[in-house]
Amino acid sequence: MKTILFISGNVGIDILQFMLRKGDVPDIMVIDEFDMNERNQHLIDMSGLPSDRIIQNKDLYSQDTLARLKELDLDIGFLVWWPHIVRREITDIVKGVIVNMHPSYLPYNRGKDPNFWAIVDRTSFGATLHYVNAGIDSGDIIARESIPVTWEDTGKTLYDKSLRALVGLFKSNYDSIMSGLSLSYPQDPLSGSIHYRRQLEPASVIEIDKQYSARDLLNIIRAKEFDPHPHAWFEDEGKQYEVSIKITLKK
Repeated sequence: MKTILFISGNVGIDILQFMLRKGDVPDIMVIDEFDMNERNQHLIDMSGLPSDRIIQNKDLYSQDTLARLKELDLDIGFLVWWPHIVRREITDIVKGVIVNMHPSYLPYNRGKDPNFWAIVDRTSFGATLHYVNAGIDSGDIIARESIPVTWEDTGKTLYDKSLRALVGLFKSNYDSIMSGLSLSYPQDPLSGSIHYRRQLEPASVIEIDKQYSARDLLNIIRAKEFDPHPHAWFEDEGKQYEVSIKITLKK
């Protein structure tokens, strides 16, 4: 089984360690050149792959790279905390399936920033493994796990919980995916929701003279609690102010 692994971050490190312990070395590893946490070198060293089997995302769609990938006759792909959409040029090359991990309870909150929107829109939250298709996080679901959202949660706590759940889902479903025995079911294209990165900033602004329910206002503020990223903010008399909040269960 020839595998291409699109990989980044701490989740990528955890998953690669898991695969290597099982004796499954990826045939090709694609890394993100914009890796802000400097995990790429660790991933490369762990994999033991020669340099010609490591591809940077910026080179992925060059004619030379695509021709080389076609020659490898790849069977399966995994997007392991991969921040980019994989285009058709790649999905057409892989003979079998490509599996993605998405930090939401699909079909809710396809796309970007699901940890924020789960709080603001009060939708179900969780983690999902699914097959890649031509849409955005809309492929058939392999497995998903629901994660309860409490008042003490923030955008950051939900993000962290979803990462742990995704790693667990990957590990528990890996063998059945590799053997072709995993079950899946389609998403209803008319249900759930989708969000784009461009929506995050406008939704993070508190209009100082607008009427909000207390619930909605608290949800906007805590959903944007994710240091070191910017918090929710408002403007008054030409000055901008960031807002922080901490909610704890009263004993």
